[in-house]
Amino acid sequence: MGCCLACSQRAEPDTACAPPDTDAVVMRETSALVRSQSDTSCRLFEDASVSAACLPRCSSATRREFYACQPSSGCESSVLDKDVTPSLVVENVELNCGGCVNRAREACQRRVCSASAEALFACRAASSNCSAQTTALTQCLNVQQLRLEACLLATEQSCFAR
Repeated sequence: MGCCLACSQRAEPDTACAPPDTDAVVMRETSALVRSQSDTSCRLFEDASVSAACLPRCSSATRREFYACQPSSGCESSVLDKDVTPSLVVENVELNCGGCVNRAREACQRRVCSASAEALFACRAASSNCSAQTTALTQCLNVQQLRLEACLLATEQSCFAR
């Protein structure tokens, strides 16, 4: 794990890290972090990521409040719920600030712990009792915490205006 000095983010050694004033970093179907400069329409990808044309979905004021929240305080949800950025309806899915952050988190879970994440999401689609799959994903994410945090830094931040 390296550090991107240009933007003060942790980044995978092969991950491009851009200064804050460039297009948003989004995850693609290949599960690689890429910069999208040619997207012309908002799209939702199967891995839960969104195209750069959908972004940002949250205001810069929400960004400051969101990152000021203490972990596990419950603050994040209330901050995201207060955001006034208009929602988009994309492929019959309402994409608002909280939805963007949730999709970013799901995309990172799928990238970092793909087998466990896929098992949980498949279970949730078919059943309401997914405690074993939830435990397996939680354990994987705990082991892969640094990779998860690096992914979240890149993907969550793309939801917020600068």
